[in-house]
Amino acid sequence: MDKTTPQLKPMSNRMFFTVLLLTFTVIPTLVISIWFFSTWSPFDTTPIKIPIDLSKAGSVVEVEMRAWGKVHYKVDLDFIFKSHKEDNGTDYKKLLNILGDRTYDPRTGVTTKTGAEIPIKLTIFKLDHRDARTAIFDESFITKGRDYWGSYDMGRVLSAFSLEHGKFIIRVENLEGFQEFADRKVNVTIYRPGIK
Repeated sequence: MDKTTPQLKPMSNRMFFTVLLLTFTVIPTLVISIWFFSTWSPFDTTPIKIPIDLSKAGSVVEVEMRAWGKVHYKVDLDFIFKSHKEDNGTDYKKLLNILGDRTYDPRTGVTTKTGAEIPIKLTIFKLDHRDARTAIFDESFITKGRDYWGSYDMGRVLSAFSLEHGKFIIRVENLEGFQEFADRKVNVTIYRPGIK
């Protein structure tokens, strides 16, 4: 019996084009899609909420984010209170006394009941391809009163802005400590397009 080397069958044209299609289109598209949506989806409008300690001066929170094209953002301080069902509105009233009501009197043009004035510094860095930071916005705000409220939170708007395509770091720093907030949950909330 002769030992012969097994002959490989030639690949059919159909099989060849299937392998070619998988190699150069389907697999790269799949890899790019997985990377793209794991980094941050431009279609995701879920707000980013980061706790900050307002009882200590110098408390800092940072978040890295990516903007795809020109995108609008809003940064708020959200003060969380217990629901009315839990304590019959006591915590709500306590927080309202601290934050104030930002009441505008049209007769005098004066805003009253502004509550605790909380100085906050907002810095936005643009990251280059090596993740080196360049500050593109650096400003301090004195927040007053409340700009909105819901069934479990009151909020103060810090800033609204637009970012062009790229990677950014948003940094929020509390400049003065307030013991009134020692046991209070406060979030820095970044709203993306389509939210609030």
